[in-house]
Amino acid sequence: MRFRLNALLSLLLIVLAVMVIWVRTATVNETYRYVRLESRLRDAERALQETRVQWLRETSPRRLEALASSLGLAPPKLSQVLRHDSK
Repeated sequence: MRFRLNALLSLLLIVLAVMVIWVRTATVNETYRYVRLESRLRDAERALQETRVQWLRETSPRRLEALASSLGLAPPKLSQVLRHDSK
C-alpha cells in the first residue's frame, strides 16, 4: 500500500515538473515572439513616419509651385474657370 502511494506521489511530481517546464518554455517562446513583433511594429512606425515626411516634402506648396513653373504651368485665367451654381 505504501509503495503504491509513493509511486502515485512520484508520478504526480513528475507530471507537475513537466507542466512547470512546459509553462516556462511557452512563456519564453511567447516573450521572444512579443519582442519580434514589437520590433516589427517599431520598424513599421518608422517607415510610416518616413513616408509621411516624404509626402509632406513632395506636396509642399513651394515644391509644387517650382515644379509647375519648370513645366510652364500657370494659374488658370478667369476665362478658363468654370463655375457650377447649385441653385
